[in-house]
Amino acid sequence: MHHTKSIQILSLAGLLGLSVVLPVSGYAAPPEHAAHVDVAALIKAADYPEAESIAAIKAKTVGVKARYVLQISDADAQKRGMDLKVAAHLLKYYGKGKVDVEIVAFGPGLKLLLADNNPQAPMIAKLSAEGVRFSACGNAIHHATQMLGYAPKLVPAARVVPAGIVRVHDLAMAGYFADKP
Repeated sequence: MHHTKSIQILSLAGLLGLSVVLPVSGYAAPPEHAAHVDVAALIKAADYPEAESIAAIKAKTVGVKARYVLQISDADAQKRGMDLKVAAHLLKYYGKGKVDVEIVAFGPGLKLLLADNNPQAPMIAKLSAEGVRFSACGNAIHHATQMLGYAPKLVPAARVVPAGIVRVHDLAMAGYFADKP
């Protein structure tokens, strides 16, 4: 059973000793046993593949015309799908092997790369076969593991980076155009 978390909103009412509680959907409360789970051990046992270094990627993609990093950090399923459509349009415009594209998922956007019940999995597999890379935020995986009580399974194309936002920054600093469709 999923429970809805609540967030206390501090405002003028908070200053008066009152608080406002609003439900936040999309996040389940951790199961009762999750407090006793060794999250680091679960993640290690999941044996997630790590993303290549940016230097190694750039060395393999010397002849590309353009480099893009697409960020998905949104809970909205339509926005997650938009990143995939943008990647497909970039491949169509430049041609396979002529553009370097990486999609980085973090925060609620990690749902894009979860394997279970993922309607986007076939499109992810197709784009991956065409050279698009998919990076999953290690911090988001840690949080998801903590909330679920187990390490979530990722789609086969996903590679883990320590922090999604840092990966976006580092790619941008390495000459990638950063976009959040």
